[in-house]
Amino acid sequence: VFCVFFTYATRVYIFVLMMSLRRRRRRARAKEEGEAFVSILIPTYNEANVIDRILRACVNLDYENYEVVVVDDSTDGTIRRLKKWARHPKVKVVHRSNRRGWKGGALNDGLRHIDPRSKYVLVFDADFVPPPDVIRRMLKAFDDETVAAVQGAQWHILNADEGWVTRGIRVLLSAFYFFEHPARSVCGGFTQLNGSVMMIRRDVLEAVGGFGESITEDWELTLKLYEHGYRVVYEASVRVPCECPSTLNRVVKQQCRWAEGHTRNFKRYFWRVIRRE
Repeated sequence: VFCVFFTYATRVYIFVLMMSLRRRRRRARAKEEGEAFVSILIPTYNEANVIDRILRACVNLDYENYEVVVVDDSTDGTIRRLKKWARHPKVKVVHRSNRRGWKGGALNDGLRHIDPRSKYVLVFDADFVPPPDVIRRMLKAFDDETVAAVQGAQWHILNADEGWVTRGIRVLLSAFYFFEHPARSVCGGFTQLNGSVMMIRRDVLEAVGGFGESITEDWELTLKLYEHGYRVVYEASVRVPCECPSTLNRVVKQQCRWAEGHTRNFKRYFWRVIRRE
């Protein structure tokens, strides 16, 4: 009788031990898959007043496997500040000799310097302050292989009280990010990338030839993704504080640049995307 109970108990203990080891391996594999390496790209041009703020936020994210690559075109005090940040273990600084390709060109140069382990590329402009959980939230939105990129909400609150211009722009952009974008998602409509707070799969970037180098590189990249049959999704839970254009002159220049760039890329890619659909 003793031998029977001993054999039975031993079998149970072995079974429990094997199940425990299997669960540990599953958790380790899930953690490894969840902790995909992410490269954060920050293109900068004379950002001395905000560069320290965004880099402080970026090196304190609630994530382990990531790096921060700053691609700098500056001619002001930004260069001096970046020399200090280049010594940080999470930060890599790349200085360009010219502004070829504008912001898109800077991002493409950054791609050539990211870690070989990188699976995703996350882009921020310098006047943003990402929250600690931004990487985890954006990665969750990649729920199938057709999702090439995720766009988060740009939350224009950091300087919204400067004057009537910033208050007005905040209202307009809030309507776009918190009403129009979600409505497009619900309806299964066309979702576009907006230049910052956007995460793209690295393999997809390589497949479509990288970022666009037009004056609206985000719109060009969006069209290239749709041309190749990929999807862009909007993740409303990601809200990253940033600044508004602070003067009417800056607003007008920004809108004119967007209008010109969108028109050029629309004419270039429209029939390609339509034929793909």
